[in-house]
Amino acid sequence: MEEQQQQHTFNDLREVESFIEQNEAATMTKFVVYGTHASFFDNLWQPSSHPRVFWEWSRGEGTPTLPFTGTPFMFIGTKEMGCHLGRDISESKKRRDRLHQDNACTRKRRKRKSVQDCKKIGCPAILTVTRVAAFPQFKIVDNKDRTKRAASARLKQALQRDPVTWENLYIIKTPSPSAHVGHAVSGELIWSRKTFVRKECVDLLKHLTDKVLLVEEQRGLEHIKKRLVDLLEDVQPMVPNEARSPLMDVSEGKRLKEKSVTGLLAHSVKCGSHVVHLQSTCQIQTTNPA
Repeated sequence: MEEQQQQHTFNDLREVESFIEQNEAATMTKFVVYGTHASFFDNLWQPSSHPRVFWEWSRGEGTPTLPFTGTPFMFIGTKEMGCHLGRDISESKKRRDRLHQDNACTRKRRKRKSVQDCKKIGCPAILTVTRVAAFPQFKIVDNKDRTKRAASARLKQALQRDPVTWENLYIIKTPSPSAHVGHAVSGELIWSRKTFVRKECVDLLKHLTDKVLLVEEQRGLEHIKKRLVDLLEDVQPMVPNEARSPLMDVSEGKRLKEKSVTGLLAHSVKCGSHVVHLQSTCQIQTTNPA
């Protein structure tokens, strides 16, 4: 059964930061900031009658699930954090830096090709912190639309007249351990890097197969075949000795096919009243039996 994400509520931002540090230490992970709403760190933020009043919330990926408690609330801002082995948030900057270095280089030199540009492996785990303003003075009991509309109107009218007492809440939504891909969590290997790359290779091969089936030009197919043969030759030394037979069968099958064709060209075939002699030079001679 898939593990569910967990939610934790705090009243102070320092408690939030402390909890994230404890979570990182316990799960052997690290989270980096992907994006932050402008109002998330605004200590001078005050509620107004313009934002929408909510009584419950269960929509939106990455946002917390807030059941009906009778207390109205408003969203202030969200901070999204991702696993440090997730997407490369500085990819565009690195691309600009490489372009600048290439333009600034005055002499040609051989560049060492990097096997992996960075340590990012695309881990999709996301941690979100949502800041919410709650108004306990306007709490209701009945979960009815009519009652909620009337209470929302009273709250907005009060916000237009005088300052209203409100509570600052931070709701953390942490990813489950199974959400991490390609690295260890809590000392257990969820999915090794090797397995992750192997899956990517298999997906690419499936995609390549689909594309090859759509190629109609023989010249293009010959080019693809040559590249695939070269690729097989590169892969063969990486395969263990006991598992190399499938790769060797490709060349063996090719030689077997050539022998079969050569043998076929040395025989004769009787077609009705004619005997067709198949020569090794692919010349066809016919004789009419007396």
